[in-house]
Amino acid sequence: MKECMKEYKYIILGAGIAGTSLAYFLSKSQAYEDVLLIDANTSIASEASGAAGAFLSPLLGKDNVFKNLVKNALEFSSKFYLKNMPELYFPCGVLRLPKDKQDENKFIDYEKYLDFTYKKIKNAYFFDVGALVFSSNICKALAKNTKTILGEKILNIEHKDDFWYLKGTSNFKTKNLILCTGHKLKELINEPYLDIRELWGQRIDISTSRKFEHNYHKKCSLSKTYFSKNFNQDIVSIGASHHRFTKNYGKNTFLEEQINLKKLCKNPVSYKQGLSKDLDILISRAREIAPLDDIKILDTFVGARACSIDYFPFVGEIISSKNSLEANKNIKNGLEVPKEKLKYYKNLFVFNGLGGRGFVLAPYLANILASTLTNNPLMQKNILDKHLKKHLDLDIRFFRYARKL
Repeated sequence: MKECMKEYKYIILGAGIAGTSLAYFLSKSQAYEDVLLIDANTSIASEASGAAGAFLSPLLGKDNVFKNLVKNALEFSSKFYLKNMPELYFPCGVLRLPKDKQDENKFIDYEKYLDFTYKKIKNAYFFDVGALVFSSNICKALAKNTKTILGEKILNIEHKDDFWYLKGTSNFKTKNLILCTGHKLKELINEPYLDIRELWGQRIDISTSRKFEHNYHKKCSLSKTYFSKNFNQDIVSIGASHHRFTKNYGKNTFLEEQINLKKLCKNPVSYKQGLSKDLDILISRAREIAPLDDIKILDTFVGARACSIDYFPFVGEIISSKNSLEANKNIKNGLEVPKEKLKYYKNLFVFNGLGGRGFVLAPYLANILASTLTNNPLMQKNILDKHLKKHLDLDIRFFRYARKL
């Protein structure tokens, strides 16, 4: 007899900070059995979310829509972590240092636009709102009340008879499918306006004789000193170097260096120049912030952040560009038709492209997306204003793509 395929009201693909945040809020509003979280890796936060330094920090700059999004998200997420997982959240503050004289002048120009209380220390700015969170553990805590299947790579998705069918080692079906697959988004839905770019980041955990009371940020981020149960000692985290890669120094070279370094870290190794090109860069940047003595490399993490071209995340129901263009011939001529005339994949959603601020943006936006999916306005503590919502909705990206045709 053929085994009955298990049905879920919501399936989330991807167990990084986006997927686990959404799982948390959906599971809060639905029965446990209604939500399933699937990831191709054998552990939660195996890629970019696990490699993140997860430094919570305000965005400096003149007022604009994206800065307002970060402000609202930082306020919400800081309170959320403190209330729900205080053992994984360290509100230690952050000292933002200018990279050079030009950056110092920018900081002065930005003073009147700063969203949070600060203290000026010489040419740097200290914000109480800065914090450190344990990235992998945060994701695991977010997912703990959601049924989760790991090591399950979904190869194909298909919509039929009002359900999404997911085919992999096992088969699943759901009324609502949400793609939180990071830089691998286009493996399942190749919509040209969902333009994800990889930005590779690295974090290293070290021991050092220096002690730090708060986070720092200059060309990289340096964490406060904290106790690690894994190493049974005080450690400091440094992150993250960024790569879009060149022909002379490609992704494979970078990954090979990190794999070799990871092997060395099984027996913590004293730092010496030349362990890897990227490690040298990261240590030198950290030493521009503060002297680091008696360094031992304890662990290294790498992952590809999923970034959008305009920095705004992708949040919402996915538009079918092919069907929308066929139904509205004048779109190619620059006409923006009402959203109601666009053609959508039924109940196929995306929550992706969070970039380097995933641990700030994810809880805030997941709460809003979950309230939309469940029609539960009580969950939506922070209503997006129309101007901000316009930048997050997918139609603005679709029209931008269509105008280039």
